[in-house]
Amino acid sequence: MKKYVAAACLLLAYSSCYKANNPPLANVTPVFEMQMQSNNNVDPYSGGDFTHSLITLGAKDSSSLYFLVSFHLISGNPENYPITCFVSGMPSGVLALASDTTTFRLSYNPGFSFSVNSDTGVYTFNINVLTPDSLKSYPVQLHVY
Repeated sequence: MKKYVAAACLLLAYSSCYKANNPPLANVTPVFEMQMQSNNNVDPYSGGDFTHSLITLGAKDSSSLYFLVSFHLISGNPENYPITCFVSGMPSGVLALASDTTTFRLSYNPGFSFSVNSDTGVYTFNINVLTPDSLKSYPVQLHVY
């Protein structure tokens, strides 16, 4: 009987010390891609990866401009990697209807709304992406007509 109790205690001790082979996620810096989409594109095919090409958005004077910036995780651990996306360099007369700054974790699609009351022309503004590692600015053109 003592043998059975000892075997049961050993089995219990072994099973309580067993840990699953699930190592925590490594602190690997996330890799992500960014794209822009708008309801006001001058060229309906101008949306896309604005990190590799210049996108032109169009808006009529005295109208609104709305666009999304899509952030998609490719690899890595986004858990402790906050990203702040903000717009800068808008021409005079173009005002944010809501916040022009958003802080989030991947994957996320922040949206930005602006009231356009500016002279006609082509202006350049920046989409800025602040991460714990860097600050990058991407130019985007706004065609007010």
